[in-house]
Amino acid sequence: MLDAAASLAQQSTGRLVVAVLLLIGVTIVGGVVILAIRRRATEDRAAVPLETLSLGELRDMRARGQITDEEYEALRRAALAAFGFAGGDEGRTAPPGVDLTGEPLPEADPEGDDDASGNRGPA
Repeated sequence: MLDAAASLAQQSTGRLVVAVLLLIGVTIVGGVVILAIRRRATEDRAAVPLETLSLGELRDMRARGQITDEEYEALRRAALAAFGFAGGDEGRTAPPGVDLTGEPLPEADPEGDDDASGNRGPA
């Protein structure tokens, strides 16, 4: 009778160990799958070209909580800079006689031939 009880205890212990190992394996595989899905989702969001997003879409993404306020500001500045606006260049100055792109400013017309619209020469 003792041999039968000991044999039954060994079998149930063996089954318990197998069940625990199986549970640990399923948990590890599930975690890896979740990490892969999250990585793919963040890569997809980062893969959207900035030129395809309007400032309105960025505001909507911020309102929906898809991006933080800091991410919104960084993307807004990058979008403005990509289109040639000085969105992130507050306080930037150019030396005298040169514009912000480094090009020389046009010469002033000493005769004052500019018309009201700013065009030079006769109309």
